[in-house]
This record gives sequence, C-alpha cells and structure tokens, in this order.
Amino acid sequence: MTGIDCRLVDAAGNVGLIGSEDDMLKLTQDMMIGHPIIDVDHKKLISIINQFLVTAKISETLEGEVDGQNEAAMHVTLKQLIVYTHEHFEREEKIQRECVYPYFDMHAREHRVLKAQLEEMASSYFITKSRKVNRQSLNEMGEFLRMWLFNHIMKFDMNYRDWVCPKGN
Repeated sequence: MTGIDCRLVDAAGNVGLIGSEDDMLKLTQDMMIGHPIIDVDHKKLISIINQFLVTAKISETLEGEVDGQNEAAMHVTLKQLIVYTHEHFEREEKIQRECVYPYFDMHAREHRVLKAQLEEMASSYFITKSRKVNRQSLNEMGEFLRMWLFNHIMKFDMNYRDWVCPKGN
C-alpha cells in the first residue's frame, strides 16, 4: 500500500492505522481445530479476509467512487477464495473421511453451498457484470467473509474437532 496514507481518524479524534494489529482478524485458540493442516488453512483464510478488509477500509476513507484498485481487490479476493475453497475443502473432506466423521455429508453440503455462493458472486461482478463493485458491495463482501469465518469455522468446523484432532492433543 505504498503511497496511501493508512491512518484513520475516528469520531472521537483518535488516530489509528488501518490494518494495524488491533484491526486484524486473528486465528484465536478457540477457533483452532487442533489439526495442523486445517489450522494452517484457516490461518490462510483469515489472511485473505484481512487483505480484503484493509482494502475496503481504505476505500471507505477516500472521497468519491470506488476506483479500479478496489474492483481489482474484489476480483483478486474472489479468485483467491475460489482457489482456497477448492483446495481447503478437498483437504478437509479427505481428513474427515479418513476419520470417519459421522456428519461428513452435511459438512460437504455446507462446502458446496459456500463454493456456489463465491462462484455466483464472481460471476455477477466480473462475468455477467449484473452487479457493480461499489462501497455497498465491498461492505456486503466484508460481511459475507465475517459470517463465513464465524459461522462456518466456529459452528460447522468445531463440530468435527474431536474426530480429526491428532491423538494426544
């Protein structure tokens, strides 16, 4: 983000850095599954989300319409997430099958829903162009990412923790 002032002044006049440690989402202990491969994947997801949120926050502080840089950020984020979901979900489902996770079918169905949502967003923004990238779409994407992180990881993924956690953890 060279050349962009990443300081933000809040309503109380406090100055903070956009993308500072305080603003970043983190993989906390309560979000960890306990399986090293899955936890590393989830950390990567959080990194993708943080990159997007920093870009969206910068956009929010700038005057005027969202420019091509932010459209590019949306495009890059969606591409990264589509690749991530294919790779991560494949690894996660393989581990679940190996551990004979009893709710595998339900979990795999949730994965298919998330993949379909991402592919629909990518299509509507960049193929059919039926949706425009603007502040509202950046906010909606940010909310979608937070909901994915907390609803999917904190609910669905925590349910299989006892089945996939390596013995001794």
